Amino acid sequence: MKNTLKLNDLVGQKTQKEFIRALIKGCNETGKSFPHLLLTGPSGVGKTSMAEAIANEMGSHITIVACGGDISPFDMCLILEKVQSGDEIFLDEVHALPSSTQEILFQAISRNEIPTPEEFKLDRENWKRLPDFTLIMATNIPGSLRKELKNRVEHIDLDYYSNEELVTIGSSYIETFEKSIDNDSLVRLATASKGIARYIKNYIKTLCSYLCHSKDYIDEEDISTLFYYLGICEMGITKQESFYLVTLYQQPDKTARVGVLSSILGNDVRHLRLNIEPNLIRQGFLAPDTPRGRALTRKGKTFVKRFLLKEEIAEVANFNEGGLYA
Repeated sequence: MKNTLKLNDLVGQKTQKEFIRALIKGCNETGKSFPHLLLTGPSGVGKTSMAEAIANEMGSHITIVACGGDISPFDMCLILEKVQSGDEIFLDEVHALPSSTQEILFQAISRNEIPTPEEFKLDRENWKRLPDFTLIMATNIPGSLRKELKNRVEHIDLDYYSNEELVTIGSSYIETFEKSIDNDSLVRLATASKGIARYIKNYIKTLCSYLCHSKDYIDEEDISTLFYYLGICEMGITKQESFYLVTLYQQPDKTARVGVLSSILGNDVRHLRLNIEPNLIRQGFLAPDTPRGRALTRKGKTFVKRFLLKEEIAEVANFNEGGLYA
């Protein structure tokens, strides 16, 4: 079924949508293609939906590419040589592309040309002219992109969703399962979703398709059961985040270098920085840049003492052999 998503269908991102509408208005008045664009922000805040909405607003055909380290310059040229005038190419997780493939993108948008792909290799003596098209890239790690590529495109940073916006998203999504839910339960799901629409949709899908498939109504007891199975506690803190907080609480002065925390928890530093720490910082529990490394804030210390200092959690946090999943 054809995707018909438009900007008015997207919840939140008010300022970003206003800017995009202004760009579209300029395109319609001048006859130009939509400008090349870099969408940044955490995973799950609607970068793909935004790209799809832009394509529909412009009446463009969209090609979506899930980027990875295995996409070579030759592969990217094969994708680009098929582009038609006015088309949109959306590159999700663009930071995963090798530097040499990012260079091809830079050439495509700066020169509107690519080396000609011939028999599994690129002919760099002969360049193929590309029609006017739009390249939209999405990433949650913009620092991994080549500077010359970032500097050639417009930038839009997408925000976390508010709890009110997540309630709206959740309310619409649960209707697709022909079930109902009370507002208090939706608020609990929104709080646990950490500003990310994908999370509340995943929670609702699990409830409607599996845990409560025979019920027409989702209540707070169902939410509590879901959170019990997923290890989610107060304020939507997950089991991994709980272990992180308790481990940091047990360090001298409640501070530690991220490398030390990584060793104790059995997770690599990148995972902690991308998947554990952002929500703890947003909740006001963690100060990431003190002279001695990560530190619990007063709010974080209070939260740990009030909700997390249970014997079973402390034992797991101290258990170093096998990491979090032992």
